[in-house]
Amino acid sequence: MKKKKAEKIEGKKELEEDKTEEKRESKEEDKKNGKREPKEDKDKRYEKQTKIAIILMFVLIFAISFTYWLIQESKKFEYNGLKFEKIMFGDIPLYRAKIPLFDSLRNLVANYNLYLRNDPRKLKDILVTGEIRLMKNVVIAADENLICEDEAIAGSSLKGFLTNVVRTNVFIGTTEKSKSNSNLIYADCNSDKFSTLIIETADKTEIVQAGQNCYKIKISNCEIMGAVEKFMVELYKNSRRLI
Repeated sequence: MKKKKAEKIEGKKELEEDKTEEKRESKEEDKKNGKREPKEDKDKRYEKQTKIAIILMFVLIFAISFTYWLIQESKKFEYNGLKFEKIMFGDIPLYRAKIPLFDSLRNLVANYNLYLRNDPRKLKDILVTGEIRLMKNVVIAADENLICEDEAIAGSSLKGFLTNVVRTNVFIGTTEKSKSNSNLIYADCNSDKFSTLIIETADKTEIVQAGQNCYKIKISNCEIMGAVEKFMVELYKNSRRLI
């Protein structure tokens, strides 16, 4: 009984396979004879191809979008409480951080764009001796022997940062007492009325606390941009504390 049933099933399979083969051979014969494909089969084939094309298009769009996102995210990083993003200004790479500015009631009034020429993570070799704390009034003076290409840019960047972010009153000074006057403050490390920042040439680029309210930004090989940017980032890390 079981044997007959198995033979019956086997015969049915062979019959279905024969029909499938006949249909395939019939289609091939129709193609050879120039007969058109039935409209129903043609529509199904077109629909299938369209679905595949749409799926491939979405996969491609996703791949491009994801790759772009990865590239953009790779340009962002956080350092000393600041979120930086690497951008290009023409051929010059810059590192931008947006610093929120608040009024006395802690209302956001603006964002200050801090632009650095150097990757702040690579400024770790510039040592900082002491803790940077500033008074409300700050005098900046540069050694007359300091002549560097980026001196003006570094000075402008430092003054803008101190004025807008740290919110100190910035005055220009001189390290030469004989040249001081009512508009040019003599900058030394003995004042208790203001903080003093002296930028001077040295054998090693570093930042040194030379007195209670005095800091010397020492410059070697005209590394003035790196030293000034290190000072700003270090000052922000100290939470903009004022005496």
